[in-house]
Amino acid sequence: MRSVLVHGTFDPVTSGHMWLVSTGLQLFDRIVVAVAPIMNREPMFTVDERIKMWHDSLHGWGDGRVEVIAAGDEFEGQLAKEHGCGFVLAGVRSMAEYMERSVWQRVVRDLDSAVQSVYLFPDERIAAISASKVRALVGTDGWVENVSRYLQPAAYEALYWKFRRPERAISSSSCGEVSSP
Repeated sequence: MRSVLVHGTFDPVTSGHMWLVSTGLQLFDRIVVAVAPIMNREPMFTVDERIKMWHDSLHGWGDGRVEVIAAGDEFEGQLAKEHGCGFVLAGVRSMAEYMERSVWQRVVRDLDSAVQSVYLFPDERIAAISASKVRALVGTDGWVENVSRYLQPAAYEALYWKFRRPERAISSSSCGEVSSP
């Protein structure tokens, strides 16, 4: 069984994250999504809230092939091995990000050659957004409409209810939902 680790903060879970898991399910038998704590800034959501967001977003996906766990401060390669994963899967949105990740891949390989990195390149629609860009939109005029296109319904709902103002709610059907594989 080929297992892969998808590691990140996922604050919040975006359509890009869901695309990565959906595409990963086509390549791997099992995916372990490791939700990491945030060290360098105040998170929008706790680890438990982000795990719930994943569970809600994954409802009905992957026939039980996706497991969501809380990560500690373990090194990504160590975490992969602890959960029986021979691979670490990441999405790459730009050439600069690819260069940064390729350096990181050498570190991962130096520390443990049994864990290999796999990179996927999303289309421009998904590559244009990141969780940090979604966070930057929250609170601006029209943020409710603007973020809905980049999030799965469960993530949108969590974000809306946590940071809502007396603005018009957007139905979850307008979210940028990624269909399951």
